[in-house]
Amino acid sequence: MPLTKEYIRKQCEFAQQKTQAIVSFVVPEIQDKGRLKNVRIALKDNISLKGYPLQAGSKILEGYQCPYDATIVEKIKQAGGCIVAKTAMDELGMGGSGNNDIHGPVTYPWDVNRIPGGSSSGCAALVAVDGADVAVGTDTGDSIRKPASYMGLVGLKPTYGRISRFGIVPYASSMDTVGILARSIEQVECVYDVLKGQDERDLMTFLPKSLEEAPQKKEGLLRLAVFDSISEDAYPVLKARLQKLIEQLETKQTIKHVQMPQSLLALIDPVYTVIANAEACSNHANLDGLRFGLSSKDQSVENIRSRGFSWEVKKRFLCGAYALHKENQERLFIKAQKIRRKLVDAYASMFTEADIVFSLTTPDVAPLISEYKEDASIGLSYLKLSNFSGYPSISIPFGHKEGLPFGLHLAAKPCREDLLLEAAKMFSQVIQEMDHV
Repeated sequence: MPLTKEYIRKQCEFAQQKTQAIVSFVVPEIQDKGRLKNVRIALKDNISLKGYPLQAGSKILEGYQCPYDATIVEKIKQAGGCIVAKTAMDELGMGGSGNNDIHGPVTYPWDVNRIPGGSSSGCAALVAVDGADVAVGTDTGDSIRKPASYMGLVGLKPTYGRISRFGIVPYASSMDTVGILARSIEQVECVYDVLKGQDERDLMTFLPKSLEEAPQKKEGLLRLAVFDSISEDAYPVLKARLQKLIEQLETKQTIKHVQMPQSLLALIDPVYTVIANAEACSNHANLDGLRFGLSSKDQSVENIRSRGFSWEVKKRFLCGAYALHKENQERLFIKAQKIRRKLVDAYASMFTEADIVFSLTTPDVAPLISEYKEDASIGLSYLKLSNFSGYPSISIPFGHKEGLPFGLHLAAKPCREDLLLEAAKMFSQVIQEMDHV
């Protein structure tokens, strides 16, 4: 059925009442042709949309209007997609709760006392309650996949560099990746095919060197491995569900078990904290009220920045600046980069005999606001390995605990989104079969 402006408005207003996920309603441009025609798309509020505010959840960008479209917005429009809203996010992407936005917290649709997950909280919440068919956001540590798990959605983080970031407010440039949220794997796949590709305005984007060197479709069964090390702190119901899946898969093929030393896994969060905050501190040095955003004639840059950032962001900037100080660089920033290399090497070794490595996306369902901690457990922090390495990964709906959803995480080698999406469809089929036995 063709889209109408009345239907779009009604669905967005309903979604807003339920989730508070929208920060800007977009006047929809309905097209009648293109791969994305009749697809309602929401954008995270760190993505430039010409003529609309861009605030990235921060007071420091108050009043800023985008003078141009991000590359991915151009591609969406060219493919006939209908952009319906810009959505809330943790300030500048710094946070995993969905509660640190200048516009206020995003409401978890099924329990107001729980967090929706972040930083792409508004994206996930809007899609979850049918305010949009697809949402495009960013994933620096887990910002697409964690909310996908908590909301029962499909969340794809592609290979680093496969989708342009031109026109997107950065967080940590060596890990920032455009991601996609939807209610089906097919919708995610379609939008990914539209958005991927090289862009001369983002020098980190790339294409395979030649058709001959491009990944070829794999024949036969995918080689599967389960990442055992990270399920130790998972809730028993989720662990039992994972074990049942493994047993179901083993009726058709051998499942390899892969691990990583706990001593190495324990370093993921500290390494991420140092590198991400150092890069964020550098990236956002230009947010000073002089060029754009929050400004005041009678205030210094220091006062403007103090007024424009939340305590959470100022804390992260302080951490990043400390790590980059010349007296600390060698023992903090450089050391963190070296450990990142070791983590990536250990992660890459898991794929020597496996095409797909799978595990629980999150160790439990969405936590209560009163119990949420920013410091992640190993069962959650391991998601950052895909950002450290640039490997593609996806979260798909896996099950429910007391009526609340949780996801299954799949990862593949770089540029093997074809295998990753094929595996996601296969796993979804197996999960359906499990539930109908």
